Amino acid sequence: MNKKWFWFLIFLGAVVFVGGPLFVQYNHWPQGTKGHGDWLSFWGSYLGVVPSGIIAALVAGAQIKESNKQNHENAMQSLKVMNNTKLLNYYYDIKSSLAKSKVLFDEINNSWEIHDLYYYLYSPQRRSFEVLNLETLLQENNMLHLNVNTVNVNNDLKELSETLMEYSGNLILVERMIKLYAASIDEERNILEKEVDEEAPNMYADYVHQSTHKKIMEQLSKMINLTDEKIKELSA
Repeated sequence: MNKKWFWFLIFLGAVVFVGGPLFVQYNHWPQGTKGHGDWLSFWGSYLGVVPSGIIAALVAGAQIKESNKQNHENAMQSLKVMNNTKLLNYYYDIKSSLAKSKVLFDEINNSWEIHDLYYYLYSPQRRSFEVLNLETLLQENNMLHLNVNTVNVNNDLKELSETLMEYSGNLILVERMIKLYAASIDEERNILEKEVDEEAPNMYADYVHQSTHKKIMEQLSKMINLTDEKIKELSA
């Protein structure tokens, strides 16, 4: 609505407001009379109550508008809290997976031979979290990728994602090394398969000399710190 129509409607409303009662009054009074007490009472009520009603309606409208605005803000705040709560749950799951993996790698000693590492990770007798330790590491790694991808919808967790990819690459090397060693000590293998027996020990030598275990520990600690920062940010 443009300004001309607005002021025209205001003017029209004022004319109806004042002219309507005057029209009724002067069409009922005999010509030449100066007024009557009933009409004076009417004008007093009309000019007092009607504007008061209009003002009350305007005030009520403003209050309703403000209430709706407040309700909207409260609803948005509630949605934000719910969203943060869901994100926090994912980050706590990420931290739990990282903590489990770190507990397992903390037990590994760089002075171990490959058979020590094999026994710790692959032996049925070694189950720190109900399943084989290597299986636990692989399961938690899968959960890490699932949860990190979930919270990283805006691609703003580049450092965490890159570190996770580096860690996963090293974990694949450990898995392959252990499974090769498990195959090399399997007495039921045929002669041709035994030709690859030296590959696992060579991989283990590279694992030790290249400080792969140290890199894994650093990557886990870095991801835990990054996750703690996000938890602190979302909890603020």
